[in-house]
Amino acid sequence: SSTWTYCGPLLPLTPSSLPASFDTWTNATFEPASALLPSLLPFVAYVNDFLKKAGLGNYWITVRATLPTNEYDTPRWHTDDLFFESPTSTEATSIVAPKSRWKLFSKTSTHNRRSSSVTPSDAPSALAPGTWKLCATLLGAPTLFLSPKTNSNALRVQSTAKSTASSKYAHPCTSTRCLGCATAANSVRQSLASTFDSLNFEVVSPAPGECCWFRLGAVEGAMHSEPNCSSNEGAQGRVFVNVVPGTEEQLKGLMGKWGMAFPRAWCVG
Repeated sequence: SSTWTYCGPLLPLTPSSLPASFDTWTNATFEPASALLPSLLPFVAYVNDFLKKAGLGNYWITVRATLPTNEYDTPRWHTDDLFFESPTSTEATSIVAPKSRWKLFSKTSTHNRRSSSVTPSDAPSALAPGTWKLCATLLGAPTLFLSPKTNSNALRVQSTAKSTASSKYAHPCTSTRCLGCATAANSVRQSLASTFDSLNFEVVSPAPGECCWFRLGAVEGAMHSEPNCSSNEGAQGRVFVNVVPGTEEQLKGLMGKWGMAFPRAWCVG
């Protein structure tokens, strides 16, 4: 896979105003290099408007391009970690927001969250930055989510599976690429895939042109997985966009821990 990442104020909506590293990345990744813009720019415009309504003006955005792979033939069910340390607690208890059309459409979908009638444009204002993110698929299969009605049960299953794996594969971590941690993570992955399948948990996904925002963290996060991206399933590759909003202070602090300036854009792969 190959990624382009940007951390800073809301991006401008003209190709000529995007960071130079974006051209470097698209020229090395896509043929033609301009193929991504007709899908990406409308999504960025939607996200910018979405965040302005939530009173936010900065984000961490990653665009990931992946070739067909068998890595996700078995779903990798998981919740994403909280992005920043010590997030402000909130009273919000919803897991997955209504999906919202960002490309060619204006109608909000009818897939509602576990409770309340919150709409995508006003829901984020009730949540602390770093406790939720947005995602969309520009090319290929969409992200898989467990239905909100089964998400609480899924979180309990995940907690139990992690505790079991932690006890079974207890070890001292000796490197950043720890074989013991990888073994434990694979055990959790296999356990969750088998359990969710046996319980017939409903799986839902955004439709083409839809964007989801969802909660992070092991306590309230949305259980999700990459889709099957195997060439055996006819996959032609996948382009996925992940957006984590934050305050300037939060994002500057995060970048500073890695010795990186704010704002900054870079590409890998």
